[in-house]
Amino acid sequence: MRSRFISNLTPCGRSTRELLWEVGGSFAGFGLADLLSRDEFFAVEAIRLF
Repeated sequence: MRSRFISNLTPCGRSTRELLWEVGGSFAGFGLADLLSRDEFFAVEAIRLF
């Protein structure tokens, strides 16, 4: 039986669904980094390392 769904590959070789998943994760990461930087989380962690 042949599948009716044919994956559209993007120029990078991923399907559209995979590409959107990766991009969405990146935007969420940027948002999280912004929220943590506003709470000065990164400054506290940098002090602990030294």
